[in-house]
Amino acid sequence: MCHKQQPFRKQLLKNFTMFNISHKRRGNLYGKTHIKNRLGILIVVLILAAYILPYTILSGVQAWYGSFFVWGIIGILIIIANIMVTKDWGK
Repeated sequence: MCHKQQPFRKQLLKNFTMFNISHKRRGNLYGKTHIKNRLGILIVVLILAAYILPYTILSGVQAWYGSFFVWGIIGILIIIANIMVTKDWGK
């Protein structure tokens, strides 16, 4: 009885090891895609904030530089996010 269980254990261990290796390989691919999806969502949120913030929270600021400052900061953040999303496109 012990003799027949040993090949089953070896096969089980082999399948488990192959699953772990392939899972790690897939994990790297999904990890990059997941980060890019989050950056894409961040870009959309920043664009919406660029439209919403000046007309809601900053509506009481009478100076033009209140909105300009917010748009400048949001623009820089969007540029950085775009660079991070598109840096691997040539590969």
